[in-house]
Amino acid sequence: MAGMNQGRRYAIWLLAGCVWISGGSIPSAIGQEQDSAPVVRPEDLLESAMEKLDSGDITEAANLFRKIRVQAPDLPGLKLLEGLLYMETGDAPKAIASLNEFNRNAGSEHRGYAAVGRIYAKSRMYRQAIRPLERAKDLAPVQVQGRAVKANIGIELATVLHKLKRTDRALVEAAEAEKLSPNDPEIQVRTGEMHLALQNYDAALSAAEKAIALGLSKIRIDPFTRETLNLLKDAYELKIAVARSKRAADPDDAAPYFTLAEGTRDLSDITRRIELLQAREYLLEALNNDSKRNEWRLLLAQINLELGGLQDALQEVNRILEDDPAHEAAAQLKQIIQEQFRGE
Repeated sequence: MAGMNQGRRYAIWLLAGCVWISGGSIPSAIGQEQDSAPVVRPEDLLESAMEKLDSGDITEAANLFRKIRVQAPDLPGLKLLEGLLYMETGDAPKAIASLNEFNRNAGSEHRGYAAVGRIYAKSRMYRQAIRPLERAKDLAPVQVQGRAVKANIGIELATVLHKLKRTDRALVEAAEAEKLSPNDPEIQVRTGEMHLALQNYDAALSAAEKAIALGLSKIRIDPFTRETLNLLKDAYELKIAVARSKRAADPDDAAPYFTLAEGTRDLSDITRRIELLQAREYLLEALNNDSKRNEWRLLLAQINLELGGLQDALQEVNRILEDDPAHEAAAQLKQIIQEQFRGE
């Protein structure tokens, strides 16, 4: 079964630590001197560094770290940033050392504990992950900027407990997380996995179906979110796993065979959507380097349409037709898109 989907998006402070990239150390830019620049408050630099980490710009986050360290070496949160940077570069021992130092001085701050727990969980050191995740969950607010922080930490804790075969307690934690965030598909998937381990097949299938419904609702709003597509893939895989287990328990029951067929079909569709999203990302990179290629833009419009992004598809064909009003393929695709708009 697919593992935890990091996240991945708590408040930018916590989110920055969700991505794990193996090897290396904090980029050397941290220790390099740079040209003087207008003075900016260290607190603002720290916030900007966290935003850079959230966007994946590790090098710039490291540069900002260096500036903060020069201006305000004792700034609260600097050790958190340092630990998250070490996490990004895969240096777990240094990350834990920095984060533990932050935790000793941070009082009732949940972010450092959650990051330490995540490091241990990622390293499959599940026993060591329990305490920091428990502490993070106790300290975390219910929500930050609309994100269900406490519920997401709770489901991480539940998953760790599940890995240690402490499934009864894991289900308690998962139920609490679901109560805090009932519309989170990841929580439904992880809860379903635990029910499956206990052979509670009906509960596991119900969780899978709820996760699928929630995920499909999300991609109708934003069809280009990889995280949601990956969660849907997890949900379909859970549905298939439940059906296989039910079939093994009662081979004469016809219902699991239908569920297997349905789940396998839907899994193939979502897998194709994930591949299409990757193709879309490649095309966006290509057009960023050469925006004049109408045939590239036409393919992008076709992929947007297949993914359900009608407005994005229409935008691309309109750009082609502005450049080449006689472009027949673009005109035909525009008609198809407009028909789909009318059918909604």
